[in-house]
Amino acid sequence: MGVTDLKELFAFQDLERFRTASLKDRRHPLKRLFFPLDHDEAMVSNTNLALDWIFKLDPKWIKTKVRDLVALDNFEAVSSFLGEVSAYGLLLSTGLRIKPHRGKESGPDFLIDDCVCVEVHAKQSEPAERLALQRHYESPKAFHPNSPFGAPSAGDSVTTVAIQKVAQIKQKEEQKKNQFSPTSPSILWIDFQDETWQLILGPESALPVNLWNDEYYSGVLWYGFYGWKGAPIFEGETKLQRPRRAVARMQHNGRFRNNTNIDAVIVLLMQYTFLFENPLSSKPVSPTIMEKLLRLPNVDATWTLLNESVGDLSQRIEKE
Repeated sequence: MGVTDLKELFAFQDLERFRTASLKDRRHPLKRLFFPLDHDEAMVSNTNLALDWIFKLDPKWIKTKVRDLVALDNFEAVSSFLGEVSAYGLLLSTGLRIKPHRGKESGPDFLIDDCVCVEVHAKQSEPAERLALQRHYESPKAFHPNSPFGAPSAGDSVTTVAIQKVAQIKQKEEQKKNQFSPTSPSILWIDFQDETWQLILGPESALPVNLWNDEYYSGVLWYGFYGWKGAPIFEGETKLQRPRRAVARMQHNGRFRNNTNIDAVIVLLMQYTFLFENPLSSKPVSPTIMEKLLRLPNVDATWTLLNESVGDLSQRIEKE
């Protein structure tokens, strides 16, 4: 079952298209799934588990999704499809009752127990960066700076841009559509399993500050949701030396500090899953559902921030 069953939903000529697809800014997402390299093992394992549950409980959904996936050469569309597959199947694995969105009207991708909205976002690198990296692969240079969140402009840095982009995930959809409910609990599921993020984003990004080679770095995911305007952003500072530059400051609040309908976030990396709860939510996800969400594969308490697990989450965030 799983990946093998998904393969059987595609015609032979389509599988050949995936196998022989040219490298762009990354490999074709279905080439990576169906013809993986060694370092794709964790992503394949996650997707295989998700597909096992989907084929077992809702095979019609996956068959319809494949039938509607007409833009097979559109890497972004295929990555979005795989993000939804991972979210649906892994949510099913928790034992919760999951209902996918059907119909053409806008709405959340999934409902948990008919009361919690889940919107999925398979994070892609910025369009300009995708094009620049593709051009680099076509005409290789000695060095190409890879900034999937976007290249910094004057006065910015790679870290400040990354924090800003994280804080803006699905922001336009929240403002203009009804993916996140103003009255019911809503979860944003972010999938970072795309090949782009393999060497860019690790679980330490979920910490406010992490230490690497005796230097301090701010965690872009933590700051993107819990940070505040004016918060210091560390980019290689040490205890023993004066800062190599003026310490940057956040120019905006993290997503949870703004007026948002998002009550929790689930982040899926290839080898880690963690949950962030919004400490300012007026309609939090129930403890019963949160407890079951902790059954998701590879959930690590080190990177997870929930009221039930840390006591008063608001106080914890302020202390950090």
